Amino acid sequence: MKILFVFIDGLGIGAKNVLYNPLTVANTPVLDNLLTGKTGTVVAADACLGIKGIPQSATGQTALFTGINAARMMGRHISGFPGPTLRKLLAEKSILLRLKKLGRKVAFANAYTEDYVEKVRAGKAKGSVTTVSLLTAKIPFRFISQIKEGKAVYQDFSNTLLREKGYSVPIFAPEQAAKNLTTLAKEHDFTLYEYFQTDRAGHQQDLSKAVNLLQELDRFIGSIVKYLDLSHTLLIISSDHGNIEDLSIKTHTKNPVPVILLGKAGQLIKNKIREITDIIPAILSLYKNELKEGI
Repeated sequence: MKILFVFIDGLGIGAKNVLYNPLTVANTPVLDNLLTGKTGTVVAADACLGIKGIPQSATGQTALFTGINAARMMGRHISGFPGPTLRKLLAEKSILLRLKKLGRKVAFANAYTEDYVEKVRAGKAKGSVTTVSLLTAKIPFRFISQIKEGKAVYQDFSNTLLREKGYSVPIFAPEQAAKNLTTLAKEHDFTLYEYFQTDRAGHQQDLSKAVNLLQELDRFIGSIVKYLDLSHTLLIISSDHGNIEDLSIKTHTKNPVPVILLGKAGQLIKNKIREITDIIPAILSLYKNELKEGI
């Protein structure tokens, strides 16, 4: 069994309001079907985790990728990059490390710039939750040079942001980027891809921009579904907190986040997920019981 986990930062389940929810306005047939359960299974997962305040990235993503309630451990929701305590937790309990210890072939699909990785290694730049997870699990980074080879996908998947920074890389249609990502997923037991332009768009509160972004994302997700062999692969799509579904506020939201499960293995874990901390234990249970369950 293979798993492709697509992490979409800042995607919550909000009210259907054309004034502030771009998901209600955008032409997104694939996401519409996934978010309503017409295709696959969707679970509305709590991202607040019993802690007062608005969910934030450092604790939310740590909780998402370790299965441990990081906000409760810290006593509050923490934004931005993980500090020493959260980094230690990631170094011990990240899904990348735990699956690697189980002998699984693991990949983080995102492409990095080499200078950024050097700065993080030297302590001159802060690393995100996924970056810290990758670094501490000692899983190889993927770099810009590998995008042309189809061996990495940039965080905006089109490479537009890289071109704006002066990098000589091709502009990919969502379909091509999805094909590259699913090829990677076929080569690994567990593949993680992070997309965070949704969170940025939510903070910017620009409805038109958010609609365009979601329509491109819909093409990307739709092509992932098209290219994956769902008889042997489980596609998981989830988030750390809400944001883009409510542009009436600049902050994150307290809305539940979707956990989308597409593939027959999803039926085995759908009832185990109620909070974002439940996703990693569910994934581990699938791998540990793979032979017994006959997945």
